[in-house]
Amino acid sequence: MLAPVAANAQTADDGLRLSDREPAVGVRMSAMAGAGGFAGIGDFGALFANPAGLGYLDGSYLSGSLTNVITSDDVRFVTPDFSTRSDESLTNMRVGHLAYLYKVPTAQGSLVVGASYQRTNPFNRSFSFAGENHTNSVTDFFLPFPDEYEIRYDEDGDFYYPEFFRDLSWLAYEGGAIEFYPECLDLDCPIFDTAVLPGSRIHQSGEVIEEGGMNEISFGGAFEAAENVMVGLSANVTFGSYRFESIFDEVDSYGDNEDYIVIVGGDELIGLDDIRYIQGYEADIIGFNARLGVSGRITPELRAGISIETPTYQNVSEYYWEEVSTLFLTGGSLAQSYDGDFEYRISSPWRIGGGIAYQTPRLLVSADAEYVDWSQMRFSSSTNRGYFEDLNRDLRRVYDPVLNTRIGAEFWVGDLALRGGFAYKPDPRQEDLVLTSGTTNRAQTFFSGGLGYRFTDQFSVDFAWTQQRFNDAYVPYAVDNAPIVEEEVTRNRFSIGFTVKL
Repeated sequence: MLAPVAANAQTADDGLRLSDREPAVGVRMSAMAGAGGFAGIGDFGALFANPAGLGYLDGSYLSGSLTNVITSDDVRFVTPDFSTRSDESLTNMRVGHLAYLYKVPTAQGSLVVGASYQRTNPFNRSFSFAGENHTNSVTDFFLPFPDEYEIRYDEDGDFYYPEFFRDLSWLAYEGGAIEFYPECLDLDCPIFDTAVLPGSRIHQSGEVIEEGGMNEISFGGAFEAAENVMVGLSANVTFGSYRFESIFDEVDSYGDNEDYIVIVGGDELIGLDDIRYIQGYEADIIGFNARLGVSGRITPELRAGISIETPTYQNVSEYYWEEVSTLFLTGGSLAQSYDGDFEYRISSPWRIGGGIAYQTPRLLVSADAEYVDWSQMRFSSSTNRGYFEDLNRDLRRVYDPVLNTRIGAEFWVGDLALRGGFAYKPDPRQEDLVLTSGTTNRAQTFFSGGLGYRFTDQFSVDFAWTQQRFNDAYVPYAVDNAPIVEEEVTRNRFSIGFTVKL
């Protein structure tokens, strides 16, 4: 009878997830961890970093690649009573990039235009966990606070019923995970009780799945504005999808809750067997930004560059769902769910990058740095503006500016190129993760390497490997001494591509 009001689930981390990206695109740049992109490098990856680098191309070319991403999640599930470990891997293969660049014939100087598609950030990962908990339950999280419900009765005063202002408590009540006892309104006893009684020994398990990724289509060009000075511009369309789903189960393995009773329409459902809590959402994202860059030669071997990227203005269309179900030992089961959709916008921060590169016919060594002030990210929506104003205030409070860095090198031995690199992305969150073993942040490190082989002056093949490492954590529900899933994530990316000079 009582329809819930859908609650906004957007958080600051949602904006970071959808606005962040890997250090490089393309096989050659990935093998060097993106280093050289800001200084200016003759590769389609310049569209992603500093488009002025396109001006250094010595001809037109077509290129493409396939990428296989293997994400491993080593997790430790810690409850107040037990600790267990598990690991899981997820593999995803897709087109890494496609690019076409055209060098316009000129009497002097350089003019290059082109377009590209590239995968900029994969989301795919999954993990599962299981263990015993004798201290708390997800049903404790379902219970409403005093200001999250009202007790109402019909006009004749024949029965009382709760009206919930919190969606999850309404779901749990209708789904049989918590029960209302109107007789306790006049007695010294709780008017709400949970299916899992205090001190019960329960087995908890869960599975979390993330899918999707972000992509970019770029159109741009570069020209030689003065001798040995390149200027470039690119316009970019970002698009992608993200899907998250969590399935959490509690099983009464020891029969501690056999006396739990729910009455529905005069029928009794007796004894807890299993409680399942499902939550998830899907988001479709589309946005745009622009990049302007300059690169110049200081000496014949040394060049430097700088690039400025506008905020990425993204529109997010989100569909969400949530469900609570309870299976009883006698009488069957109860379940309740709701879903809905919502639209909002994210404006990412400005990005400023700079780099320097030393290049000879056989050797390239480069270093880049990128400044991003994540506290300047903003959310907005045509509805519920008060919620997003509060969220933006939180962004200014909990996020800091960061300086992303990367170094890389390329060395040619005949027609064989050897490449390697390293990149580091600090965690912009002011507060570190609090784990059972101590505190840690979610900084990301990237190690990379690769090979390239030039079969002819017109055709070459490249291979790259990049490994990304970071720590993370997932809390299935929020109560005192809640269980926590501590994660060590390793993402290996293998790419193979070709380049054809036209």
